[in-house]
Amino acid sequence: DVIRQGELVGFKELKPALFRNKVYFPDSEAFMKYLRNSLFYRPGHDEAIMAGVNKVCEAQGRFAVSKNVVSIQLRK
Repeated sequence: DVIRQGELVGFKELKPALFRNKVYFPDSEAFMKYLRNSLFYRPGHDEAIMAGVNKVCEAQGRFAVSKNVVSIQLRK
């Protein structure tokens, strides 16, 4: 656990924070453009991903991805 390790090496104040950022895409093409430029893209799965994204877009009118980031502020 990062907070416990910080305490063990002498940090007095530890503040974890979670940031959530939702990104919306109007269709599978827009999402695939985003995905192809990310570190998560793996070639060979485009058709299956697009089919799944299309289902969500048809049902909800758009596709959403949540990006979650954890930040820990440490002070001595």
